Amino acid sequence: MPAAKTKLKLPPVKLEVKPELRQTVTASGEVRPIRYIKLTSEVPGRIEEIYVNPGDQVTLGKPLVRVDPTQLQSSQEAQWAAAQQAINDVQNARNAVSNAQQGLVVAESSVASARQQLVALADGGGSRAG
Repeated sequence: MPAAKTKLKLPPVKLEVKPELRQTVTASGEVRPIRYIKLTSEVPGRIEEIYVNPGDQVTLGKPLVRVDPTQLQSSQEAQWAAAQQAINDVQNARNAVSNAQQGLVVAESSVASARQQLVALADGGGSRAG
């Protein structure tokens, strides 16, 4: 007689989906780094591009960012204009000194001429006056 096939009757499986467990902690405090590194720029300006990511290893001399050159160029142009103005001021002062020296020569000449006239009047003009 052929072997009887028996069917196993399995109980139905129940699938439960549990909601994701979330927990929020609210606290006040201060987050401090383990090590402080002061990063400064030689020139002021707006950063246009960052070449590194947090955690990247960097070497001395490797550029970290590209700074917008507009502010640096504006500062350079302003300094150049101030230097040109200072040069103009010096030239104006030199011209003023030269004009003053010429005025002094004219004044000294006038004084010398007046003294000569005074001497001439004192020598010969006194006999005419009486």
